[in-house]
Amino acid sequence: MSQAKASNQVERPHSLYECDYYTWALVNSAAIRERRWGDVDLDNVAAEIEDLGKGQESALESHLKVLLLRLLKLQYQPRRTARSWQLTVREQRLALRKVLRRNPGLRGEAKLREILNDAYQEARIAAARETRLKEESFPPDCPWTFQQAEDDKFFPGKASHPA
Repeated sequence: MSQAKASNQVERPHSLYECDYYTWALVNSAAIRERRWGDVDLDNVAAEIEDLGKGQESALESHLKVLLLRLLKLQYQPRRTARSWQLTVREQRLALRKVLRRNPGLRGEAKLREILNDAYQEARIAAARETRLKEESFPPDCPWTFQQAEDDKFFPGKASHPA
């Protein structure tokens, strides 16, 4: 490579955030604790804090997806109902309530409706795969409210009386 070409290729310096996340986190947490605001990588710290919130939303959606998948299977394959499906429903209800207890800001009606919708779309695809029924066999929109999904006494179809 010629020297002229090499000198024209200036490497972009990598920030500590991009090349050593661990050290970046320690440096920034120390700067915040010591109130050295000028040393804090504000844009990346703000992005990381946002991601923490999104992580809680993802956890809720993940528990809800598994829960809705089992509810669909209980409704559409009642003869194949396994006790483990009902236990999974109970387990996921406990887990999603725990996420909501720790993050009450997720309880907004519009936010829950959005999360329920997203989780249901994935649960519907998973239900089609696991039951071998056509995806169109399941309603295109979630047939249950968040309150029903969360309710320990609610079981769809013939599975209304858990064992």
